[in-house]
Amino acid sequence: MLQINIAIFGIGNVGSTLIKQVISYNKKELGTALNVFAIANSSVALLRKWSN
Repeated sequence: MLQINIAIFGIGNVGSTLIKQVISYNKKELGTALNVFAIANSSVALLRKWSN
């Protein structure tokens, strides 16, 4: 399965809509997974730890 890693900077209208679209896309079994590993705004950043 192909995995595309995404970092989202800005969680306003556009960023939150993009997050919803990623969740919706990942519910479909299309052979590609979108992985959001970072979400940040002007005051905080959330990072997902990688595991192999």
